[in-house]
Amino acid sequence: MTENERSGTRYRLNEGWLCLDFANTAKWHASSVPVEELSDYPVLVEWARGEGIVSPEEAQGLLLEAAHHPQKAEAALEQAIALREAIYRIFSATVNDHPAPPQDLDFLNAVLAEKLRDLSVARDASGFVWQWRAEPQTLDWMLGPIARSAAELLTSPALARVGQCADDRGCGWLFLDLTKNHSRRWCSMESCGNRAKVMQHYQRKHRHAS
Repeated sequence: MTENERSGTRYRLNEGWLCLDFANTAKWHASSVPVEELSDYPVLVEWARGEGIVSPEEAQGLLLEAAHHPQKAEAALEQAIALREAIYRIFSATVNDHPAPPQDLDFLNAVLAEKLRDLSVARDASGFVWQWRAEPQTLDWMLGPIARSAAELLTSPALARVGQCADDRGCGWLFLDLTKNHSRRWCSMESCGNRAKVMQHYQRKHRHAS
């Protein structure tokens, strides 16, 4: 079961859980030279808007506040990247049957303790829903839904379905394996999966030629 199905959120997720999408905002994350996608605060806000964490109106308010307080925006971006790296290391360790780094769990719990104060129960047309208090003055408030997503996945049976791209160059993409026999190995068959197939074909052909 994905996060949207569990909680009725408005998030538009690629991998079923917001925290996994966030962890994947650095490409080649398991390599020695990760490629940073969250290059500045407006990019972070645009990512959050694209995922459905913030509305277009909320995004506009955050960007306006950031323009007036660039140092606060930089600090919010640094906090976001620190949370992402902690989440990535926790899930990478779990996927590979290693203990989660205690300092990363401490950091995740610290963010949860701070941000869950902004979470409340509200009523909409369909019933009762979780709602985050969106305050443009708090430039990193979007980290609350991300931290809560990580905590929910870590304590969910779906944790057993979390996998990591097996590409030997260090792709490191985290995903939710929804195959019946837990057979997913790649971020996608169009990229790392296709490269693996080509390499396997080449190796078989080379062995036969030998």
